[in-house]
This record gives sequence, C-alpha cells and structure tokens, in this order.
Amino acid sequence: TPHNAYASGPKLRQAIEASGYADAYPESYEGHYTFAPESAPVCFEDGIAAAKVVPGYQLSNPWFEYHPEDGLYYRYQYGGPHMGDEGQIAVKNIIFQYCLWKYYKPTEYLDIDVHTPATGYYFTNGHGILIRWEKDGAYGVTKYYDMDGQEIKLNPGKTWVCILPNDRMDKAEFYGEQTE
Repeated sequence: TPHNAYASGPKLRQAIEASGYADAYPESYEGHYTFAPESAPVCFEDGIAAAKVVPGYQLSNPWFEYHPEDGLYYRYQYGGPHMGDEGQIAVKNIIFQYCLWKYYKPTEYLDIDVHTPATGYYFTNGHGILIRWEKDGAYGVTKYYDMDGQEIKLNPGKTWVCILPNDRMDKAEFYGEQTE
C-alpha cells in the first residue's frame, strides 16, 4: 500500500506533545521581522520599479508578478502559476538574500553561507530597494537593513525569502511593467 507522507494540524499537535516541544515563544522572544503599521505601508516609489522580479534560479526558473489590485506578488515557476493548497501562491514581500557559497568537496552539493553578512533586495508594493543583511549569531535571527543602516520594515502579510548565491546577483531581473 502507498505511504502517505503529509502533516496535519492534529498530527503535528500529537508529535509536539509526544516530543515535549514548547508550543509558545519564550517571553524574551522579540520577533524575527519588523512590520510597518497597516495605516502607513512601506512604499519605495523612488526605488527599483518591480512589477515583475526574477531571482535567476536556473532549475525551476521562477518569477513573481505584482498585481496592484490586491497588492500581492504572484509566484510562477516551470512556465506557469505556482499553485498551493489555496490557489496560486501570492506574497506581500519578497527578499532576495545573496549569500557566499562553495561546494561541499568532493560533491556537487552547495554549502550556502547564511552567516557572513552580504547584500540583497527587498520588494513590496511594486517597487524595491537594495538592502544588506546580517545574522546575530549561529542560532540567531537574520536582520535586514536599508543602505542607510536602518532595519527594514515589512508590510504585513506573507514574505518570501529567496536565498541566492552572491555571484548570481547580476542574474536577477526587474521589470517596471509586465512583459510577455
């Protein structure tokens, strides 16, 4: 018989209880991201025009298209919409996080360095900016900053972080208007 490998809320709850894992953040937890208030959303009108953004992954060839009617970026891959359980995947914010990398010798597997600070891009509401990122320790959170050193604020909603090799930064594409 085929084996069903999936998770559900009740199965996850059962595994958490059986393993003794905590199911709440400790009081000292300060959060991973900083969010803008809904009444004052982040807009980069003078930034990079980004109605379509292409991270430059070679295998699935994904891209995101901004829909101004709902303010979300819709994800595509393999030439068509990237579908999830609730329809096409759509997010409010996109971060391209460029990282140093090398191969695990003697394999073709990538060793991606998510600890050494580097640069990237942040896209929201059809525009983007150049950013830098750093991680506060091996088990710490990654923080994202604008080029003036201020922590960026994300607009409330889903965020998609693309981890990308730093030597492929020039492979990213941004379009001010949708292209065919």
